[in-house]
Order: sequence, then structure tokens, then C-alpha cells
Amino acid sequence: MSVAADKVQFGKGSFVGDICQRWLEFMHVNELAKRAGVQAHVIRYYTQTGLLHPSREERNRYRCYVDSDVYRVRFIKRSQSIGFTLGDIKRILDAADQGSPACPDVRKMIIV
Repeated sequence: MSVAADKVQFGKGSFVGDICQRWLEFMHVNELAKRAGVQAHVIRYYTQTGLLHPSREERNRYRCYVDSDVYRVRFIKRSQSIGFTLGDIKRILDAADQGSPACPDVRKMIIV
């Protein structure tokens, strides 16, 4: 179930509102793995190698992922399936994260 945090009817800054907003916007490792169709250890590995950049919950330090991470994991898996290494994929994603078009880098990787 996915509900936008702005639909929560609790006052901003209230304890209940803050808790609900946190739970509605983020997902933890197992939920991301389920949505992306991979096992949890894959998510942890991608995080460890810098392919994913989760935030951390203040109270318990759990990793918190967002909906766009589902698409990112799927992109990684598809890229691997056509022969890109995780190093290649990291370079592509790093360029995209910095706002640079990744196409020139991808062309270089394919032609080499």
C-alpha cells in the first residue's frame, strides 16, 4: 500500500503526523527487495557498493529507501542482464546523479 504523506490528516510537526509521514514515504530493505523483485542481501550489497544511497532513520538507524530506488534496482538488474558490470552501472548512475547525460559514457562502454 502506498499513500502520499501529504494525504495524512494529522498536524504537521505532531508526533503522530511525523511517524505516519516517515512510514508512508520510506521503505526498509525488505520492502524494497520485495517491490524490486530481488532478495534483501542484494539491496544491502548495492547499498554497500554505493549503487543505492538510502537515508537513515534518526532513532534506529534503519536504512530508508524511496520509490525511485525500486526503479534504480530494476535498472541495475536489467543492465546486468545485458552484460554491464556493476562498475559500469555505477559510473552510469553516478553521472546521472550528477545531472550529466550518461549516453556518451554508455556508448564508450559498448564500443570498447
